[in-house]
Amino acid sequence: MIRVVPMLLAVAGVAIAVFAVSRSGQSNALLPSDDAAMTSPYEHAIVAEGIVEAASRNRRIDAPESGLVLEIMVDVGDAVRTGDPLFRIDDRSWLARRTEAQASVTVAQSQLARLRALPRQETIEILVAAQIAAQAELTDATSRLERIRAAVQQGAATADELSQAISLAAAAEARQESATARLHLEQAGAWEPDLAVAETEVAQAQAALTSTQMQIDRLTITAPCDGKILKRNIEVGESVNPGSALPAMVLGDVTRFHIRARVDEEDVQSLESGASAIVRVRGGAFPTTELTMLRIEPLAQNKSNLTGLPGERVDTRVIEVVFEVQHPEQLVLYPGMLVDVFIQAKPRP
Repeated sequence: MIRVVPMLLAVAGVAIAVFAVSRSGQSNALLPSDDAAMTSPYEHAIVAEGIVEAASRNRRIDAPESGLVLEIMVDVGDAVRTGDPLFRIDDRSWLARRTEAQASVTVAQSQLARLRALPRQETIEILVAAQIAAQAELTDATSRLERIRAAVQQGAATADELSQAISLAAAAEARQESATARLHLEQAGAWEPDLAVAETEVAQAQAALTSTQMQIDRLTITAPCDGKILKRNIEVGESVNPGSALPAMVLGDVTRFHIRARVDEEDVQSLESGASAIVRVRGGAFPTTELTMLRIEPLAQNKSNLTGLPGERVDTRVIEVVFEVQHPEQLVLYPGMLVDVFIQAKPRP
């Protein structure tokens, strides 16, 4: 009798356990699902995960070099046009260089203008006066030489006096020729090679100014396309570094939306160019709309986004297929959202 009681207790325990497990399974099976599963509208379909992006793609806006943010002209949600300024980084050193470059241009232009203004009338008048004086001096020296020569013939002057008079006359003639040459040189104006050098110096100074202005302009970052500011990760006074994980801003054209679907490589054989497709937004009543295939990008990539679904393969590659949303007004879409894409597929053998 003592041995029978433990046996009965064990059997009762097993029965209770079996009953609890069966009731637990029935209870779980009856739990309502939050979202009813959506069936594909196609007999043969490829189901892929997609990400919403702007029609212009989500443009990363970065500064061309590291620097301090001095000014921000736009905020999230602002619509911009191509070329509109977005933000400006520290350009004060380049502004100082531009002042120096502008001064260099002014100096070079003044030098060229001075050469082109030659000859100066005032200088010519001085040189004409100098030539007249030299001519008078030559006339006086020549007359004195003639008198001494006559005196020598009469024995009234020595040979030394004649030699000295000849030297003085020659010196006077040389000074007269030099004064005449200087006058002709001034009247001829600037020498062509000097003008060419001055013009080259002006061009060089202007090129330096243009280069400096280009450096200043590139530090004011502008919109590369029409669109809307989707994200801003900078504030005035912060430093920006190109190539960082977070871009300074993200810009995109959200008047139209594209869906970038990632098709597993095992489904590529069933993928057809131009195939019909629909997109399903997750949550709620699964709103959908049609898609138009734009292109199949032919570069396979590592699978980076995981859905967490049972049986999902992670050791695979994906082909990206880009679609355009035909009726974006039927859905609430934001760039970066994950959606489900159903693509009409060829039947597999």
